[in-house]
Amino acid sequence: LRTRARQLRPPPGPYLDVPDSAWNAAAISWGKETEVVNGYRDGNFRPQEGLTRAQFVNMLWGLAGEPSASTRHGLKDVPRSSWLTGALDWAVEQGVITGFSDGTFRGDVRMRRDTIAVQLWRWATAPAVDSPHGFSDIAPGVWSEEALRWAKATGVVNGFRDGTYRPAQTVKRGQVLPMLFDLRPFTDVGANAWFQPGAHWGLHQRIALGFADRTFRGNQGVNRAQGTSMLWRMMDRPAAPAPPAHGWPDVGDSAWYEDALDWATAAGWVDGKGDGGFHGADPLLRHETVLWIWRMAGSPPATIAHGFNDVPAGAAYDAALDWAVEHGIVSGFGDGGFHPDDEVNRAQWMMMLYRLASSPAAWAGGVTPPTTTLF
Repeated sequence: LRTRARQLRPPPGPYLDVPDSAWNAAAISWGKETEVVNGYRDGNFRPQEGLTRAQFVNMLWGLAGEPSASTRHGLKDVPRSSWLTGALDWAVEQGVITGFSDGTFRGDVRMRRDTIAVQLWRWATAPAVDSPHGFSDIAPGVWSEEALRWAKATGVVNGFRDGTYRPAQTVKRGQVLPMLFDLRPFTDVGANAWFQPGAHWGLHQRIALGFADRTFRGNQGVNRAQGTSMLWRMMDRPAAPAPPAHGWPDVGDSAWYEDALDWATAAGWVDGKGDGGFHGADPLLRHETVLWIWRMAGSPPATIAHGFNDVPAGAAYDAALDWAVEHGIVSGFGDGGFHPDDEVNRAQWMMMLYRLASSPAAWAGGVTPPTTTLF
């Protein structure tokens, strides 16, 4: 086959039937390099071939890094000796897939467009999105509606020119790789990185999308404008007050984070600096982070004292820090200090928000948590 391929001189590309000029070549090349998907022994990928349930769940497992599971899948048509066992154990345990009512998996069944959207949504921990999907052929209340809202908002799926989604249409192998490519993990966040849960949650909730090269850059600092914008995204991007007027003299009407700042200022959740300006380009400091998110959560009281040795008595953020420590949202350093005037970095900030999103007890009574929370 290799000899014949050389004789025919196929165009360069990841597979013999996928040249570099193909619309999905970059995604298929990534899938091959990361072993999320494999081709066939003849050197082809067969992008026009229908995608099966077995193939897709194996791709999702690969996209997740092939984690092990602590339970068995229990699907009666997939024996323990199957090549699919590891993927199914994980997928069933995580709630990514379900079997049929008779207890079977039916791995040879072709994947439909609605099922693709739902399983991708579950893989991304089922984020809740309020924006409409806009597909004219998706009736309100159908089983895939919530998944399609998320998938459309994140750009993972698109409809057709006539405004339909065509949920029952089957999906081809070449069509699914761009979807997985859009959901690929950050290249600089390992599975065991301490901030991986926060980075993963922030990516799929569209709070912190990372950079164009698919890096997260956890050690990079967060400025005040970025921090305000991430809070706004976490809180479901609420509409700014009418008329919008944040009132900060150093922030123009065309600032990229104006909507977020209008909202956060009106709610009383962010502070300015001593000269009356907001200073969006200044670093966001650790003591500012706890104060901002404490107010966002309804300023709930705490039942413990934080105990840090470098926080002045009577500091404006003292009550916020008590609350943040009580609910495990922040921790200190080995010297017993909190380092309140240090700049917060992206890893620290996303983990604070992730822990808040994971703790129902951290929110004050009467405050409705956003859809980005995990409870």
